[in-house]
Amino acid sequence: MHDEGRTIKGLETIRTWKKDRKARYRYRVKLLDLFHDGAVGAMRARLTDSFPGSPLDPAHTSVLAGGKIASLEIR
Repeated sequence: MHDEGRTIKGLETIRTWKKDRKARYRYRVKLLDLFHDGAVGAMRARLTDSFPGSPLDPAHTSVLAGGKIASLEIR
């Protein structure tokens, strides 16, 4: 996974990253766009609430392999 300029690898490390983000930031999500073609999916969502830079419209691109997310990039 790639977010905030760094690469995060491993299920437990990603779970820790997610837990930290939920504890650090309050945010609401509104889906703006959604696209998928085979194993590649992309979405853009508006994040708003009490965090620096709010609102943000990051793009999320994921690749699936074996029914699981093999990579995720948030830009």
